[in-house]
Amino acid sequence: MIKGILRSLALAAGLSFAADAAIADITDGKFGINQIFDVQYYWSGNTLNASNFIAPYDSNFQQPTVTAGQYFQFINNNDGTYGLGLYNADSTLAQTVHSTGTITALGDGAIFYVGSGFFGNVITPSTGYNYGASAAFADMNQSPVSSDYTGYTWASTTPLAAGQTATVTVTYPVSNADFASGNLTGWTAGGGTGTQTSTAYTGTGVGVAVVQEMTSYTANGSPYQWTVKPPTGTYMVSIQASSANTAGVNTFDDMATDLGISTASKNEIIAAMVATGNGSPTNAAWIKQDITLTNGQTFQMAWQYISTDYEPFNDGSITSLVNKNGTIVATVNGESKEYALIGFTNQGTGNYSVGSYGATGWQTASYTANEAGVYTLGFGSFNLSDTALSPILFVTKNVGTTFNFTTPFNPIAPNAGSSAPNNSTSPTVVSTAPGTPIVSSSSVNGTPVTTSITNTNAVNSIDADGNPVVTTYFTVTTTVSTPTTVTTTTTPVTITTYSDGSTASTNGTPVISTSTTAAETSNTTSPVLQSQATTTPVVSGTNTVPGVSTITESVISWPSIDTTTVDYSASKSGSEITVSQLTTVVTDQPYTTTTITDTPITTTTTVVPTTITVDANGNVINTSTDTPIDTDSTITQTVTTTTESNVYTPVYHVDVAEVNVGGMQDGIDWVTEHPFMVDPFTTADGAWAGPSMYWGSTSNGNMSGNNYAFGYQRTVDDITAGIAGSIGSMESNGYGNAESQTTSYNATAYVLNKGDVAWVKASFGIGYNEHSNNMSISSFQLFAQDTATQSIGYADVAVYAPQDMQGWRPFAGATLVMSNITNVSSSGIVLMSSPATQGTTTTVAPYVGAQYNIDKDTSIELRTTQSPIYGTVVSGKAMVKKEIAPNTNINVSLAHSQGKNYDDTTVMVGLTWDF
Repeated sequence: MIKGILRSLALAAGLSFAADAAIADITDGKFGINQIFDVQYYWSGNTLNASNFIAPYDSNFQQPTVTAGQYFQFINNNDGTYGLGLYNADSTLAQTVHSTGTITALGDGAIFYVGSGFFGNVITPSTGYNYGASAAFADMNQSPVSSDYTGYTWASTTPLAAGQTATVTVTYPVSNADFASGNLTGWTAGGGTGTQTSTAYTGTGVGVAVVQEMTSYTANGSPYQWTVKPPTGTYMVSIQASSANTAGVNTFDDMATDLGISTASKNEIIAAMVATGNGSPTNAAWIKQDITLTNGQTFQMAWQYISTDYEPFNDGSITSLVNKNGTIVATVNGESKEYALIGFTNQGTGNYSVGSYGATGWQTASYTANEAGVYTLGFGSFNLSDTALSPILFVTKNVGTTFNFTTPFNPIAPNAGSSAPNNSTSPTVVSTAPGTPIVSSSSVNGTPVTTSITNTNAVNSIDADGNPVVTTYFTVTTTVSTPTTVTTTTTPVTITTYSDGSTASTNGTPVISTSTTAAETSNTTSPVLQSQATTTPVVSGTNTVPGVSTITESVISWPSIDTTTVDYSASKSGSEITVSQLTTVVTDQPYTTTTITDTPITTTTTVVPTTITVDANGNVINTSTDTPIDTDSTITQTVTTTTESNVYTPVYHVDVAEVNVGGMQDGIDWVTEHPFMVDPFTTADGAWAGPSMYWGSTSNGNMSGNNYAFGYQRTVDDITAGIAGSIGSMESNGYGNAESQTTSYNATAYVLNKGDVAWVKASFGIGYNEHSNNMSISSFQLFAQDTATQSIGYADVAVYAPQDMQGWRPFAGATLVMSNITNVSSSGIVLMSSPATQGTTTTVAPYVGAQYNIDKDTSIELRTTQSPIYGTVVSGKAMVKKEIAPNTNINVSLAHSQGKNYDDTTVMVGLTWDF
C-alpha cells in the first residue's frame, strides 16, 4: 500500500486509440479497474517510479469487487476535497469507496489520490495496466491548485482495459504563451517597449519587456522584498506603464481601443473606478494576440500583479478576451464579459486586492469561448488618478514561483463575491478596523549654557623644614542650563479580520510631534590651590678639589688545574684508514690581583636663601633672594678593583694507528667471483657430500674459509643433471686492526648434454651471504662494525668440443652474476667505518680453457677468465675420484687461481654414494 504522494508518466505498450473529445475537470473522467492501483514507489526528482500494481483499498481496508461495466469517478465535495465512487454502467452509485480525500499530484499519465487521509492510489488516465505491472511517470505536478483540478483534461471518455492507451488531442490556442523564445513573437505590445533588467525595477516602467525574473524588488517604504520567476526554462512578459500619459500612445483609452474592448465596457470600467473614489485610469501598457477558438474551448493563462504604490492611491490591471466577429461574449474569470479586472492595490477592488506594496502571487485567469471564432486576448496594467508609481503585471503560460525576501509566497485568495479562480487556501478579508496606535518617544539634549563665579582665600603656614609658606585657594560656582527636545512618534494600526477568524495588523504612516524644556543645575567646587609662596635655601654652586691618592696592591695565586682532551681525525687512502689521536693537556694557573685607591676630596657649597611663589599650575609668579652662605666638607673616596687572571700552558701528544677496512668489500668480491657450481665431469652419479677449504690473498690481506657441500647427480644416456647446495664461512686475516667474516648459503642446478656437435654445460644458482667487518684500535679504545647482506643469482654456460684433441678437450663459456647488496649498516666510530655500497650490480666473466682426462677417474683443467674484479685470472685444477666401495666414491680436487692482486688455493674432499 502506498504511504506517500506519487507523480509521473509512463505509457505502457499495447492497444492505443485517440479520444473522441478531451474531457475537462477532474470529476469528468471515468476510469476502470485497470486504471487505479495500490503500488510500491520511489521518487526521482519529478519522476515517480511505481511497481507491484495491485487492486485499491476502500476506507474499510477492503478491496472493492468490480463487475463488468462498472467504473470509478471522483466526487467534488466543494471544500477542496474529493471523494471516490464506484459507479454502475447506468451511472448510478454502486459504492462510496472514500467519502473524502486529497489529490496531491497531477500529470498527463498519472493522478495520485489519498483517500480517507491514508489510502494512496495511482490513477492512470491515459493507459490501462495489468496487476503486477510497473511504470515510470514523468513531469508530475507535486503542488496542484484548484484551477489544476477544474482544468484537468482526461484523455478518454471511457475506461481503458489493460494495454489500451489514449492521448489528449487538445491544442493550446495561444502562440508563444510562455515567451520561451525570449521575445514577443506572436504578440503585439502597446504603451511602449523597452529593456528591463531583473534588479532595476522602480516605480516607473519601460512599457512592455520580456524578462526572466524580477529579483529582490522593494518599493520605497515597502516592508516587502519581491522575487518573481516564471517556470524553469520559460520567460514572462513585464507590463508597467511609463510616467508619460500621451494620447494616442499610452493612455487607458488607447489600451481599450487596441484590445478591442467596446465603448460600453470601457465606460463601465471607468464608472466603477470613479464610483469607488479611485479616480479615472490614466497611463497604461498592454499586450494582445488574436487567437482562434472553438465553441466551448477553455484555456488558462498565468499572471501576477505587484503594487509599487500604497493605499489609498489605487492602481490596477486587466485581462480581456474580445470576440472580434461574433456577437456572443466570452467568459473571463467566470463572468460573461469582455474583460476581468484582476490585480488591484486598494482592498475590495478588482478580482484580487493586495494592499500597500503587495503582490497577488501567481494566479490563473480562465477563458471560455461561447462561440467559435477569432478572439483578441489582452493583458494590461494602468495607473488611477496619477501617472506615478506604476503597477507591474507579469504574464506567462504557467504559474511560477514568488518569494518575499527568501520565504515562498503563495497566491492570495480572490475578493469576496468574485468568480475568479481561487488558487489559494488563504482566508479572505471580512473586515478592517482601527487598532491601538503604537506610540514611542525619544529625547535629545541640546547644547548646555554654563555661567561661573570665582572666590579666593589666603592661608599662612610653616612647612616641615621650617620654611614659611603662604597658600592662596579659590572656589568656583558653576550654573548649567540644558535644553531637552522630546520627539513623539504615533503610528496608526489597522486590524484586518479574515474568513477563518484570524486577524493581522498593518501599520500606517507615522505622525511625529516635538516639545522642548530646559533644566538648570548649580555646583560649587571644593577649594582649589591658586598660588603658594615658599622660602627655601637654594644651592647656587659647589667647588670640588681632589687630594693626592694612595694606591696599594696585592696578588693571590690559586692551585693549578690540568685539563686533558682527546681528539681524533682520520684520512683514507684506498682501503687504509689512518687514525690520529691528539692528546692535549692544558695547565690552568689562576691568580687574583686586588688594587685599593684612596683619594681625599674637599667640596665647598654656596647656599642662597630664595623665596619662590608659584600659581596652581606650578608657574613661578615671584622670586626673591638673601645673602649667600659658604660651607666646606672633606671625604675620602676609596676605589677597590679586583682582577681575575689565568695563565694557560698546553702540552700536545700525537699517536697514529692504521685500519685496513677492505675486508668486507673483498668478501663481497670473493662471493661474486666464486659462485657455487659443481663439475659434472668429475662428480660421480649419486648422492654426495663433502667439505672444502680454500686460502687466498688480495692486495689488502689474506682470506680463508671452509665450505660443506652436498648434492645429487644422475646420468641418462648423454645427459647428466644434478642439484647441489652448500653452507660455508670465510674470514680475513692480515688486515690491519680489522677482521671480516662471511657466512654463505648456496643452491645450484646444472645439466650437461653431450651432443654430437658440441657438449653444453649449463648451471644456475642462488646464494645468500651475511658479511661483517669489525675494526678495532685497542690502544685508542676505538671500535666500529660494518654489516651487509648480499643476495646473488648466477648462470654459467660452457660449450665443450665433442672430440678431444690429443687428449685435450677445449671449451669456452661465461658466468653472469647479479649481486644485490642490502641491509647496509654501521655502528661504533664513524671515522673507521667504510660501509658497503647498497644496490644491484651485474658482472659477466667470459672464460676459455681445456680439460685433459688422464683416465676416467683423473683429469686436469686449465682456464683463463676475464674477471671484472680481478682482471685476467689464470687457474688450474686437478681432480681425482676413487671408488672405495660398491656405488661409493671419494672425490678429491686441488685448484689454484691467480689474477690482479688475487691468489686462491682450494682443496675439496667429497663422498659420493650412488643409490
